[in-house]
Amino acid sequence: MRIPKEAQVLYNRAEEYIDKREYKKAIDCLIRSLEIEPYYAEAISRLGYVHYKLEYKKMSREEVFNLCKKALGLAPKSPIALNYMGIIYSEKKEYDKAIEFHEKALEIDPKYIRAWNNMGLTYNDKNEYDRAINCYKKAIEIDPNNADAWDNMGSVYRHKNEDDRAIECYKKAIEIDPNNANAWYNMGLVYRDNKKNYGKADECLKKSLDLKPEYKNLIRKTIFELGMKYNRLEIAEIAEKCGMLKSYVPIVAQDMIKKKEIHADYFKSTKSLVFDQRPNIDEIDALMKKYDEWVEEGRDKKD
Repeated sequence: MRIPKEAQVLYNRAEEYIDKREYKKAIDCLIRSLEIEPYYAEAISRLGYVHYKLEYKKMSREEVFNLCKKALGLAPKSPIALNYMGIIYSEKKEYDKAIEFHEKALEIDPKYIRAWNNMGLTYNDKNEYDRAINCYKKAIEIDPNNADAWDNMGSVYRHKNEDDRAIECYKKAIEIDPNNANAWYNMGLVYRDNKKNYGKADECLKKSLDLKPEYKNLIRKTIFELGMKYNRLEIAEIAEKCGMLKSYVPIVAQDMIKKKEIHADYFKSTKSLVFDQRPNIDEIDALMKKYDEWVEEGRDKKD
C-alpha cells in the first residue's frame, strides 16, 4: 500500500518526538497521520507503543494490544509492526513469544536496530544476560552511536555485577547523548549500590533529575500536599504517591530543605522526612500556587 506523503511526514515527525520522549506531541502527529491514511500499519503500531510508554494512562493494555494486533494484520511483514508486537508480549511477560516476533522482524530487516535493542531487553528480563549483550553489540555494530544500546548494555553488565564495564557503557551513552537521563540515572545506581561512591552517585542522580524538571516538580508538589496532612513521611510513600523513582525523592526533599521551601529534616537512616510546625498554611499555599503557575506556564509553552 502506498502511503500519502503528508501521512509519512507526520509519522516521521512523531518518530522525532518519541526520540525526545515528547509523547503527547507524538500522539497528535500519529492521529493526524491516521486521519489521512487510516490503514497506515506502522503509524498504528507506533501509536500503541506511545500509549505503552505512557503506562496505559490514556489507553488500556487490552486496547494497546488490539491496536498492535490490528497493525500486524494490515502489514504482517512489516518489521515495525512485528517489533512492537514483540514489545507488547514482553511487557505481558510472554518472553519467548516476544523474541519470536523480534526475530521475525530481523529476518526481514537484519539492520533494524530497534528490534535488536528490544530483543536484548527481553533477554535481559529473562536473565539471559550474555544473549542480551550479543543483541546490543549487534545494534552497536550497525550504529556505534546508538546511545540506547550502550545504556542498555551497561544495565546488563550492572546485573552481572561487572561494575567497571557498566560504567564504561554508560559513559559512552552520555558521550553520544549528554542529555540521556536514563544513562545518568543508571550510572548513579552503580556508584551508589555497588561502588559505594555516594558523592559520585549523587552527582549522577542529580544530573538525571535536572534533565527531567517535570519529575522534580511533581515530587515537590507531592511533598507539599502530604506535608500539609502528616508530620512524618516515608520516602517510599512519597515515591509511590507521585509514581516516581525512590532514588529521586531524597534529592528533591533535601533541595527543598536547603532552599527553605519546607521546614523539615531528612533522616537518611530511616529514609524519612519529618516536618516541624513552623511553616503556616499561608506559606504552603503560596508555594502550591507557585507550582500551579509553573504548570500553566509549561502548558502554554507546549500548546
